[in-house]
Amino acid sequence: MICKMETKTTSFKDLQCWQKARVLAALSYQITDLIKDYTLKDQFRRASVSIMNNIAEGYTRQSNKETNRFFDIAIASSTEVISMTYLFEDIKCFPEEIITDIRTKAEEIYKMTNSLARYFRNKQQ
Repeated sequence: MICKMETKTTSFKDLQCWQKARVLAALSYQITDLIKDYTLKDQFRRASVSIMNNIAEGYTRQSNKETNRFFDIAIASSTEVISMTYLFEDIKCFPEEIITDIRTKAEEIYKMTNSLARYFRNKQQ
């Protein structure tokens, strides 16, 4: 799965992976109101917001090396969100369908952002 760029990409907002990360970040705020553990809630929110912000920041960097550094952080934050869904499952924090939805979204963003990073790495060579 590739993070498609419109034929004329003029902004990070045109990236599908950023658009999907934005949806995930908003969802993370909506569902975590139910979590009483502030640290867990905060960590999950920060990780999900980190994905969209690092995609945006990476896209606007001037060098491919810097671009990839931020994409790598977005990829790592996606993995963190995925990992946290397993904890949510273990502690029965949310209904299973919500956990599955979050995990699926995060995995899709991970794959798309990884493809985008690969594209910029190949451009670098």
